[in-house]
Amino acid sequence: MFLELSDGVIEHALLAEVFYADANGQMTLATFDNGSIPLEVVEWLIS
Repeated sequence: MFLELSDGVIEHALLAEVFYADANGQMTLATFDNGSIPLEVVEWLIS
């Protein structure tokens, strides 16, 4: 499963994505603009 976070202004400009692998239960978070993503938003995206 993928969850993607964008700012909604520029189409396809991702700020972060979370990938969950069903095969092994591993979750990966990738951020693409670390300075503009508040910690609260990152925590919400992971939850």
